[in-house]
Amino acid sequence: MHGWLLLGGVSIACLLRWLLPAVWKTSSQDWAQRWWTTLSQFLLPPLLLLTTAIAILQMGHHGHMLGHSVGRFGCHVVMMLGAIALVILAIQGLNSAWSLYQVSQLPRQSIQGFEHRQFPSPVPMAARIGFWNSELLVSTALVDQLTADEMEAILLHEQAHLEYRDTFWFFWLGWIRRLTLWLPGTEALWQELLLLRELRADAWAAGLTDGLLVAETLFKVTQAAAAPHRWEGAYFSGQEDVTRLEARIQALVVEPTDTSIRAFPLTQRLWLMAGVLLSCLPLLSSLYHSVG
Repeated sequence: MHGWLLLGGVSIACLLRWLLPAVWKTSSQDWAQRWWTTLSQFLLPPLLLLTTAIAILQMGHHGHMLGHSVGRFGCHVVMMLGAIALVILAIQGLNSAWSLYQVSQLPRQSIQGFEHRQFPSPVPMAARIGFWNSELLVSTALVDQLTADEMEAILLHEQAHLEYRDTFWFFWLGWIRRLTLWLPGTEALWQELLLLRELRADAWAAGLTDGLLVAETLFKVTQAAAAPHRWEGAYFSGQEDVTRLEARIQALVVEPTDTSIRAFPLTQRLWLMAGVLLSCLPLLSSLYHSVG
């Protein structure tokens, strides 16, 4: 029965990924609605799989469910998958910790009132790296090639990542992404979250300076950043594919992004509540489990 419960959980998780995009059309929504609908589509299927695993472990491998033996198979599969998830988390955490240690060895400096770590590089880039209280990382090329106003725009963008604790939250979202790459739509939703994260940071910066300046600086830095470079847990202003770059510039110049958090319309709230309840249904399966 545990095997059937696992199969049912996986099937419903896949069904949610296919069904939710048809229910929530993100392209016509404002920023807040796009953010929460995308996040819901990303998290609800893993939540269903988590509650399924908890239900199986709670019942254990003794007794019966609906008249059928539960056996050891499901428990062993869940424990094995849990161990794999913890190993992936440990590797990701160690990589992030190592990157943070490397950054901590760089000299701390101040530019326009922003404390940062500066490192030599011909590629202009800025990043936030760390967990809850992230470090600001700036390349020497960025300092050399930007004017004072352009540097302010970049620094405000990176400050937004700190304000929203993006390094912390996307550490965990990135872990979930690695665990659920096999689910349909995971990568597309991840890319949408990355875009929305940058739109939010752009809009925050544009609210404190000129939005057109932010757009021009974004384009300038992206054009200059020819070679790819990435740190685990860091988010760079200078590396964008063409589609994402166009979307960010359009949001800044043509359609200013509103980052205020507003509630879903009633219909979407009902769908969200239904999705959460559906994801928690496996926990009720223990009511049909009997020992003996």
